[in-house]
Parts: sequence; structure tokens; C-alpha cells
Amino acid sequence: MALRDDWALSSAEVERWLNDLNDDEFAAVGGFIQWMLAHDGVPDGRAIVALPGDDGYLRALLVPRSDETWALTFYVSEARWVILLTAYELVGEGHPEEQVLRAMGAMERAKAAGDDPSVLVPGR
Repeated sequence: MALRDDWALSSAEVERWLNDLNDDEFAAVGGFIQWMLAHDGVPDGRAIVALPGDDGYLRALLVPRSDETWALTFYVSEARWVILLTAYELVGEGHPEEQVLRAMGAMERAKAAGDDPSVLVPGR
């Protein structure tokens, strides 16, 4: 299954972040997305972590890049689309509150659009 068949972007920010990935990194993110779907996006405490949120659906995929680790926030819609929300570099332990709030805002905007991938930013 092609990546664009099961994921959608909710922001130009995530689109830019994905476009900055080299082919191997992009393929790794795609593999994580496939794995997430197979496991219903359930946090495993390693690659997928739950972020504090009002409904418990906000998650982050931890993506290693060179000497950095990035958090790619997402939720799985009722139609089983992985909706990618925001991307930020992790510095230190935990997820900064401002980044969690940004992701929550992006999730609310995506849900207000009806989780409809056709109105979200198109994938790569």
C-alpha cells in the first residue's frame, strides 16, 4: 500500500519536514506509519508515545535523524487515516507543553475539517 493511501498531512509544516527527509528517512517514516496502522496507533512507549490531551488520541512518533530525535505528532481518524499534525525536535526529556498545545490545536483544526484528507495538505 502506498503511503498516500493511508496518511494525510494537516499542515504545511509537516509537509516541509517530510520534504527535508532523505529517501531512507522518508522510507523509515513510511514503515513506522504502516506499523502504527497495523497496531491501531497504540503507544508502545518506544517509537509511539501518548501525549497529554483532552481525549487521549494525541500521539507522537519518535523519529531518529542523525544525532537528533524528532517528534511527529498524529492521531488516527475514525476512517483509519493517520493524520500527521506537527513536527518538532526533542531536546531533553519529555515533550514541551507549548509543542503539545500546538499539536492539540492542529488536531482540533483537522477534526473540524471532518478528518477529510482531501481538504488537508496533500501527502508526498
